[in-house]
Amino acid sequence: MLRSQVGKGAFVPLWLLKKDISASAVRMWAILRADYADQNNRLSPSRGELAADLNISTDSIDRHMRELAGAGAVDIRKKIKDGTNGQHLPNEYILVDVDPSSEAAATVAVEKRPSELAASFVEQEISVVRKTHRETLIRSKEPISFIRFWDEYPRKCSKQETLRLWLKRGVEHDAVLRDAIMSGVRRHRTAWEQEQRETRYMPYPDKFLRKKMYLDEVMTDAVRKPTLAPQTQAIISASAGFLARRQKEKR
Repeated sequence: MLRSQVGKGAFVPLWLLKKDISASAVRMWAILRADYADQNNRLSPSRGELAADLNISTDSIDRHMRELAGAGAVDIRKKIKDGTNGQHLPNEYILVDVDPSSEAAATVAVEKRPSELAASFVEQEISVVRKTHRETLIRSKEPISFIRFWDEYPRKCSKQETLRLWLKRGVEHDAVLRDAIMSGVRRHRTAWEQEQRETRYMPYPDKFLRKKMYLDEVMTDAVRKPTLAPQTQAIISASAGFLARRQKEKR
């Protein structure tokens, strides 16, 4: 943590700024580093405390934490219930400074003095560990791009099967395929909203992926009813009025 005459500051690693996560998640990481983390980068506030202090909802806290966990920038350790009163204890969060995908992360523990290294293994307090991409996916379970797809898709059914297909088809690593899927979702959603289709008549999201429905062409009102220029509308209106007067004269 940095301190200066203008107040607290937080150092944000360049590798984290380059990650494909939202700016809000990076901002939350920086605030957590400046206001909450101790010398070992540990913090354990409740979701409610974080939401109140950061002036965002608890849902936003959860979403940003998933983004940061998926990027390897925070390690979330869930705590068991308090044995005395049965209450859930706040999770422990460990902010990660070193890119988990880099070789630097593997050398962090080695650079410690022997006494520190021994204590780390005994107390299990190594805050930065090297994780493979597969381990990160298993831990977070829901990759960021899948979360965006799930939030966008109107029918929330068969989530686990949809996630299984998402991972099996490698959508997480294929930017072209991801863009095609998200564009298809938006086209279909626009058409369904214009049709006022009920959610129960929309296809399950796993079927949407399996049948590659995101490649289908759909007709929206913007296609069916192109907007006419004002001059054209005025000509049509004048012609209609002229024909109506002619009909009256003939009578």
